[in-house]
Amino acid sequence: WLLLSEGSFVDAFTGIGNVTDSSAVASGGILVWNRLDSGADDHVTNVDAKSGSLSVRSDEASQLSATTNSTVVSSGGSAFGTGDSEAKNGTIVINETVGKAEARVEDSDIITTDGDVSVTAENRARLNATNISQTSSGDSATGITAAINTMGYSPLDSLITTLEKLIGTEVRTIDAPDASVAKIVNTTIASSGGVTVSAASSAQFNATTAKTTISEASALVNASGQAYSGLVAINLVQSGAQSFIDGDTGAADLTSDQGIRENLTANGDIVVTASDSSQVFANSKVTAGSTTTNEGGLGVVKDANRQGVTQFKA
Repeated sequence: WLLLSEGSFVDAFTGIGNVTDSSAVASGGILVWNRLDSGADDHVTNVDAKSGSLSVRSDEASQLSATTNSTVVSSGGSAFGTGDSEAKNGTIVINETVGKAEARVEDSDIITTDGDVSVTAENRARLNATNISQTSSGDSATGITAAINTMGYSPLDSLITTLEKLIGTEVRTIDAPDASVAKIVNTTIASSGGVTVSAASSAQFNATTAKTTISEASALVNASGQAYSGLVAINLVQSGAQSFIDGDTGAADLTSDQGIRENLTANGDIVVTASDSSQVFANSKVTAGSTTTNEGGLGVVKDANRQGVTQFKA
């Protein structure tokens, strides 16, 4: 036979855990909100100009990125299933921009002697919201995660529209401006080359959420556990591209108006184009797991036996 040390005997029973109520609560919350009132506005207004060529270009290329990574852990309760252990975690990431690109020539007389007249606008906004969170507890675990990108909405409109998406109904219709506008208005043009009016929107939006909620309850008796996990990934985009040539001054004299419309001459092509190739991506992964173990002290006995055998062999 081999005499086991007192320390070895005590160590074998440390896995029993708390013997009295030992409640624990862990709560975490993060709100990250980026708002950018941007925009590009380039124009020629009330000008009589004669030059080799004329180019008016507006380029909106704002970028917003928000990333969060949060962890909330709670460990409490007793070996007899009494006491509480709660973990709660809520994180929200929002990117918001209301910018647009606009290029225009208006109320002017333009003559080019050696080139084109070009009016172009492009919106290349990039919004990225990434929200990753983990919540774990020995009893009750609850976690909610949201990643939201918006363009063309006011803060109030963003809130109302987000709620509409969540409940699946539409309370009102929001008439937002186009993200990209190129235009020639009430202007006489004589171009030795071509005339191009072009608007394009190629904005990209990415909302990524990953949520893990784990409950691992273990006791001798009366252990219970529960895990709740929820996530939201939303892209709210008021996009669009508009380009046009318009001689309408709003005057009552239609003859005068028609004269303005006819004063557009070019030796090359006249091209008016608009394209919207905006892209939205939403990537989500949610995990909720709950494991409950009531072992009646069997694990402690196994540990004591294992340590005794190990010392005897030694």
